[in-house]
This record gives sequence, C-alpha cells and structure tokens, in this order.
Amino acid sequence: MENNLYIVPPEESGIRLDRAVAAIPSVASRSKAKKAIESGKVTVDGAPAREMSVGTSLTAGTRVEIRWNTPGTSKAWVKGRQQIKEAQLDILFEDESMLAVSKPPGLLTDSASRYQQKHRQTLKKRLKAYLNAQNKHPFIVHRIDRDTSGVVLIAKTERSSDALRIQFRDHTTTRIYWLAVHGTPRHPDIDWVDPMMWDSAQRIQRIVPPEHEAAYMARCTAKVLHTFRHTAILEVQLDSGRRNQIRLQAHVRDHPLIGERLYVPENWEPPFSFPRQALHARHLTVKHPKTGQPISFDAPLPDDLQTLEKRLRHHS
Repeated sequence: MENNLYIVPPEESGIRLDRAVAAIPSVASRSKAKKAIESGKVTVDGAPAREMSVGTSLTAGTRVEIRWNTPGTSKAWVKGRQQIKEAQLDILFEDESMLAVSKPPGLLTDSASRYQQKHRQTLKKRLKAYLNAQNKHPFIVHRIDRDTSGVVLIAKTERSSDALRIQFRDHTTTRIYWLAVHGTPRHPDIDWVDPMMWDSAQRIQRIVPPEHEAAYMARCTAKVLHTFRHTAILEVQLDSGRRNQIRLQAHVRDHPLIGERLYVPENWEPPFSFPRQALHARHLTVKHPKTGQPISFDAPLPDDLQTLEKRLRHHS
C-alpha cells in the first residue's frame, strides 16, 4: 500500500497535488502524475482527484492514493473520453446498462445509408471508442434529427436495448421538447393530432387523409411558454414519436419553427434567420431496463438557443 500512497507531512503542507502524486513511489514523475490524475486513477482523501486542478494545494495529513487498476481508467478509455469531449457531447448519465448524452446540433444520431455510414460523423461512431474500452457497444434506441439538439439515450447491451426499444415503441416514455416558432398560437395548451406518412422517395413527412393506407395518427400536446412579437416559445410533449413530427405539425398550424428550412410555406421568407431549426429535446423519462424504476434526464438549453431566446425577448 505504501508504494501507492502518500500522506502529506506537516513540513510539506501546501504541496501541489501533482507534486504529491509524483512523491508516490510507484509514480515518481510529474508527467506521469498528471496523466494519472486526468485518467481518474488518483484519489484525495478517498475522493476522485480528476476534477481537481493539478496545482491544488494540499494540507498536512491529506491522503493521496493511486489505484492503477481502477475500472475505466485505461489508455483506451481516456482516449474515448477525450473524443467525447472533442465532439461536444455532454454525458448526462451513465451506468452499466445505458448512457444518456446531450447531442449537439449538426451531428447525426446514426447513419441511415451506406454513404452516411462511410462519410458522415455520427453520435454512434463517436461513442464506439468510448464504449469499446468498457467492452460495451452503443445500441441506438431512438433518434433525434441531425440539427436538433438534446437528450439521446444509448443502451450498452442488447438486453437493455430491447427493453428500452419496447418503451419507445409503446410510447410509455416521457419526451418533452423546447421549440421556438414564428407567430403566436391562440391557445396556451392544445393537442396536435395529424395523420401523416413518411415519403421515403422525397425523405419528408407528409400530411395525408386519415383513411390513407399508410396514415399514422401522430399526437402531441403543445404548451405555450412565452409569447413575443410575432414569435413564441413552446413546450411539446410527444404522445407518439415520428420522424420530423413536431416540425411538420408546427408548420401545418402556420407556426413553422424558427430556422426551419424543410417544413415551411412555399416561397417562405422568414422575418429573420437562424442557422438550424430551433428544436431541443429537453427531457426524457424511461424505466430503467434493469430495475424497472423511472429515471429522468434533462439537457440544458445550448448556447445558440439561449442566445435566440434573448434575441426574441429583445425584439419584443
């Protein structure tokens, strides 16, 4: 144990964390100490030192310990975590069964074609290296659009994937979205119900007569959070969950999303521009695939949408 432990003596009170770690016999260098701290192998009085600055001052009697075999601290795991950080993915929750992340806009959840699989970066690709180090595989159990930000849930095992997919299929999950739209809805709370079908040739969702053989009755509840001058911020809770559902349902009610380019009126000239559809998967509740207990995840509004909301308030 002494080979992996350093207790700060009175005469060394105020020593930097990296120097204390370097004083451990099995470390013996500052560069090695820094890597050990960053990878999560070091504890200070039993607490992980990963979030501490290497220059943190330690008091006399502080116990600094290194555990070389700490799970999840291998070189591959550290590299995978760095890739997660570089991809601007925030981990909201993780255990042995699943992983919840906040996806940034502009990143596909998963590839839908061979071309995308070969040429496009996806959330699934970014997670592979991270989970490979844990001997796990990313199973995508639901998707959000490329330019939609927010919560995405990934299973780590096939059994967990099956249990979660059933919940999404049976619409027993709670999925809440934040969106900014053009126009001001007349009613603060209203159900949106529309028969729609996916046009695979045009890769677009369409409204169809309810008697159409491919019609699917899409449902959600929209709540107006704030109204501004010619714009509004809504919260939508999905009952069903179809591709592009919210974007199409907002459009057919003459309230296209701010930044929307696909589901807009013909010859649409928006009052002002925004680089992507203002849509964010804010909240998700599922039953844990192992325990069966409800578990919730919330993704904070990203910087671009916070800036947009301030802009709308200013213009009002």
